[in-house]
Amino acid sequence: MEENIIKISMGEYYCTALRREPVEINIGDYPVLLDMTIEDAKQYILENYWDMEDVNGNLLADLLRDQDILWDKIKNDSEDIYFDDEE
Repeated sequence: MEENIIKISMGEYYCTALRREPVEINIGDYPVLLDMTIEDAKQYILENYWDMEDVNGNLLADLLRDQDILWDKIKNDSEDIYFDDEE
């Protein structure tokens, strides 16, 4: 006897964005930035923030991540249907 049952589930995919409160850093606290112009320092930060340490050994990335959330946005990008017998 054939069953007339389909096993089905839905997957949902979300896109999350958030912006954290800004911080002010002193170029003097980051020796790698000392001889740079402000514009060169900004470019260097964009390319290397995750492993930049201040004079106390604190990572810039950790400082940035520890800030309060200024705003966030979550949106539903897509939904997919799955038939469990086809996985």
